[in-house]
Amino acid sequence: MKRALFLSLVCAWGLALSATTPAAVAFGYPPMAALFSTGLPGAPLSAVEASSIAGGDVFMELNAERTRLRVKVYTNDDELRRLKPTPIKTFEVDAHNRIVETTKAPYMPAPGAAKANGSNLTSKPAQFPSGTSNVSAITKTSGKYGPNMISTDAVGRVEVYAKGKSVGTYSDVGYAIHSNVNDFSVSRSNGCVIVSKTANSAIAGVLRADREDASNNRPSGRSVQLFHVWERP
Repeated sequence: MKRALFLSLVCAWGLALSATTPAAVAFGYPPMAALFSTGLPGAPLSAVEASSIAGGDVFMELNAERTRLRVKVYTNDDELRRLKPTPIKTFEVDAHNRIVETTKAPYMPAPGAAKANGSNLTSKPAQFPSGTSNVSAITKTSGKYGPNMISTDAVGRVEVYAKGKSVGTYSDVGYAIHSNVNDFSVSRSNGCVIVSKTANSAIAGVLRADREDASNNRPSGRSVQLFHVWERP
């Protein structure tokens, strides 16, 4: 659940990408993201299949209905990708972004933004903010939210409460992709995107493979891992 483990360390790097095709826009790919342009249909991926992927830049997308999460993996070899800009693997998993009805969720102020004043600060959670963010960490975790916490640097806006009284709306962080021990059909979060444990393992495996491959085969050593969430129409 969002903010539950306070594991997210905010990243500051970004990526500028160029225009894409109408087919990509139809599924919901951001117009700026050329590497989202192929629009290939997703296929189920097992944890075993995910572990076989050698690594490559990872672009994830949550549809506007927030029910499906698509993962596309591209080679880290920039020359090969220039010659054939198609994914080496594409898959989709079920996801949701149902929010807990509460005013007592943890409040995690965004670095550099105005912070709410008062004591015993809590928040009314909001959905994962739309737009594009970076994956900032992939952390193994046991308990309710495991097996992995996939943290991002997304910044949202939530209503904040001091001793149960609203003090306004402020920027906050801590948005992630993770699982939940509660049944998928009824589970809720404080803003994070929820996937099954199997999907959690598959996505984390792809992200870790990319980071290892980039460190070994890319001159900069930097992996590119983006998560785009579409705004509801």
